[in-house]
Order: sequence, then structure tokens, then C-alpha cells
Amino acid sequence: MNNIDYLHKTVWCTIKQSKVSGVGVFAIRNIPKGTLLTDFTFWKANFFWNFSRKLSISVEDFPKLDKEIQNIILDRYIYHAKWNKKYFHFVSPNKHVVLQMFMNHSDTSNSDGIYALRDITKDEEVTEDFNKVLPKMHTISKKHFSFLKEQDSPKSQF
Repeated sequence: MNNIDYLHKTVWCTIKQSKVSGVGVFAIRNIPKGTLLTDFTFWKANFFWNFSRKLSISVEDFPKLDKEIQNIILDRYIYHAKWNKKYFHFVSPNKHVVLQMFMNHSDTSNSDGIYALRDITKDEEVTEDFNKVLPKMHTISKKHFSFLKEQDSPKSQF
């Protein structure tokens, strides 16, 4: 798979200011139900090599990327005309942060933190239901998220 196809297949979200709390995760385009929201999850973050995997796209091919993906890359890198005449080199936007760490809670979440639970529209905030992981939370985390309520039989994917 070439780098353009890879980015189109894996980059669905960005981080922006949230009306829910601080910053949140937002869809940069429509996300179909069942879509893997990022290929860089909390579990993969433990492997340092993910941070150093650089991608290259020719200056000529860069406009073939969805505009939203172009903007995320350009927001995070400044390209010097002298050194980037033929190629832009960068790390996938997914590998800058673990998006799940910035997801806000919603009792009516549209994701489980990894997959879209329903169709999510462009610019919609992507949320997860923290109640689903509450039984596995450490006491310190439970105290921090005191607004959550234990459920009788939560269905956790974690």
C-alpha cells in the first residue's frame, strides 16, 4: 500500500477544542460504523519505534491527499523550500498522539475508544463511555471520574 492510500485508510480524526471538556477528538471526515479510528492505539504506544516511522510523499503527490489530512500534516511540520524540493517527510498524524487519551466521556458515546460504534459525521466529536471501563479502573482513577456510576453488568472491551 502506498503512503497516500495508507493515510486515507488510517487517518480519521484530529484533536481540537471541545465543548465537552478541554480538548477532544473530532472526525475530519465521515466515519462509517465499525471503522478502526486509528492504527496507533494505547497498546501500541509502548513500542517506541512507532514514533520514528517516517513517511514520504512527493511534493507532486501531496495534493492527492484529502485536504483535511494535508492540513493536519502542514499544521505539525514546516517544510523548508531548500530541503523539501521533491519530498515531504513526516510521521503519520496518528503516531503523534494516542487519540484515545483525548476522548471525552459520553453516556451515549459514538465509539468504544477504538472503533466507531455508529456512523460519525465530519466535525462531530468522537467520544467513549468511560462507564464501560470503570470496573477495571484503579481507585485513584475512579475518584477522578467520580461522575461515573458502577453498572451491574458492564460490557467492557478492555
